[in-house]
Amino acid sequence: MATSPEDHFDGGARFSLERPLGEGAYGIVYRAFDHQRGHPVALKMLRLPTPDAIYRIKREFRSLSDLSHPNLVSLYDLLASGGHWFFTMELIDDARDFLKFCRRDVVTPPLAADDTISMARHDQHTARREPQEMWNEERVSSLRQILGQLAEGLSALHRAGKLHRDIKPSNVVVTTDSRVVLLDFGLVTDLDFSKSGSAVVAGTPAYMSPEQCESLPLKEASDWYSAGVMLYQVLTGRLPFDVGWHEILHRKVTASPRPIRDYATGVPRDLEDLCLRLLHPDAAQRPGAAEVLKVARDWTAKVVPLDVTRSREALFVGRKEQLDRLRKAFQT
Repeated sequence: MATSPEDHFDGGARFSLERPLGEGAYGIVYRAFDHQRGHPVALKMLRLPTPDAIYRIKREFRSLSDLSHPNLVSLYDLLASGGHWFFTMELIDDARDFLKFCRRDVVTPPLAADDTISMARHDQHTARREPQEMWNEERVSSLRQILGQLAEGLSALHRAGKLHRDIKPSNVVVTTDSRVVLLDFGLVTDLDFSKSGSAVVAGTPAYMSPEQCESLPLKEASDWYSAGVMLYQVLTGRLPFDVGWHEILHRKVTASPRPIRDYATGVPRDLEDLCLRLLHPDAAQRPGAAEVLKVARDWTAKVVPLDVTRSREALFVGRKEQLDRLRKAFQT
């Protein structure tokens, strides 16, 4: 029997709920103490356990429960108690989101009253020059290190056959010891399904790739586009296309963002080029994990090997025909 939002959940005998940490469209995340494990955890519970919501929370949990990687949040248990459905996961304490962490030391020098620039592409009208932020060697080095961890975590997810579909600053956090952790897998999907057909449009419009906005087949490059949006926002303090939602898709397909050097000084050319290439409207032209890591580490690096407790390859051997039939049935 389904519970209503008013039904009280106190954590039962195993969990002591401490306080809410956040909430989304269909779930609430609490800080809780797990008496069985002996330490605090994050507990994500459904608001209303309808059949569709239960399916979603099961899919979110199972998408990552078999993976173990330092840049992916660890999931623990999927449980149902008294009509309430929830799962527990690693508690990330005192973390800041990707944007706030990377822009914590922003310096923007003031402009003189007469500091103007001729804008040839706007009929030679004169406009105020945009204030330019200053990037020094220390800030750039820190950003490369954080970007490298993001690339490692995202690559691990892709190598497991999963697509995140909602990469944005609030879903990428940085801990006090500078560890990057990807969160919130509510929109995760299998790459096999995403590549083979269209899907329901889901995600955050400002960070979605052009193909994701148009409900076209998706691949790894779609998540890398979202990472590019975040990187552009970190470097410039603004989104690549800061317009109304109804204009975003058109701009993403037909226009290029303004050069990063229009808004910031001291950004190395390789970092700027990488960012703009990640925002290419053609998915085939975007860099992948290896190129992102090369720029992030400033040397040619290999993707960190995926640590998988139980991989799909270990579960299924020589069953391509049967798996193809199952995938087709699932899509239908």
